[in-house]
Amino acid sequence: MFTSDLEVAQCEGKEVRTVSGICGQVKKAAKEEIGNEPKKKGGQTREGIDRCTFEDRILMSDIVFMRGWADVEVPQFFNPLTTALQPRDRTWQGMKTVAQLWR
Repeated sequence: MFTSDLEVAQCEGKEVRTVSGICGQVKKAAKEEIGNEPKKKGGQTREGIDRCTFEDRILMSDIVFMRGWADVEVPQFFNPLTTALQPRDRTWQGMKTVAQLWR
């Protein structure tokens, strides 16, 4: 579900849910526990494997998902033009609406 143990650590305690509606919680990253053993002797354990607890037994066919929010840096696609602003001695006057034109 994750790509690294750091992502698992950031999501500890978050709610996970299956498609069938069974709720659960992310507990911790699985280090050198059952199911996360290296394939070859001296190999590294796989990253991003986590342990979760659920309210009920889940099936192998259940899809587990987590609602997550991430901060996204929004790029600025404009260059503010400060040299063409209205002079300070004039006051700004908004446009008239359609209702004001017919009066």
